Amino acid sequence: MHIILAPINLGLSPFLPLGERECRDDDFAWPDIAETDITCIDVFAANLLGPDAITQQIDNMLGARPAQRFWIHFDIDIDVLDQVVMPAVDSPGSPGIDRLWLENICAQLLLNPLCCGMTLSVFDPELDPGGHCATLIVEMLEAMFHECLPGSGMLLLALFFL
Repeated sequence: MHIILAPINLGLSPFLPLGERECRDDDFAWPDIAETDITCIDVFAANLLGPDAITQQIDNMLGARPAQRFWIHFDIDIDVLDQVVMPAVDSPGSPGIDRLWLENICAQLLLNPLCCGMTLSVFDPELDPGGHCATLIVEMLEAMFHECLPGSGMLLLALFFL
C-alpha cells in the first residue's frame, strides 16, 4: 500500500516507505515501525508536503549513502494512488498520492545512476474489465521511463500481473 525505496544491501541503508494510508489507524498491522530508523512519509504527510519536498527528503536519504544502490518497489500494489484513479487493486482507498506527483518522483529516481530498477505489483486485471487501469499503468510507466531511456543503465522492465 505504499512505495518503498529499498537498498540493494539491506544492512547499509534505511527503507523509505511513501504513501502508507493505514499507519494512523488504531489497528495498523505494523505499529512498531515508528520505533525504527525507517523514515516514513505517509499519504497524509505526502499530500501536505507536495512532490518537491518529497523528492528533497528522498534525495537527503539517498545522499546520506552516496554510493548505495537502490530499487523502487511499489509494495503490495499500486493502491498508493487514490481509488478514484486506480480502483483495480485489492486494497483501494483514499486519499492517495497524485498520479503526476508519483510519475515525477519516480522519473527523477529512475534518472539516478544508483537506481537498479523498479517493481510494480499487484494490479488485478479482473477488476479492470475495460482495460482503463491497465492503460493508465502503462502510461504512467512510459512517463516515468521516458526521460531515462535509452542509455540510462536501466536494463529491464518486467511487469507481473498476478
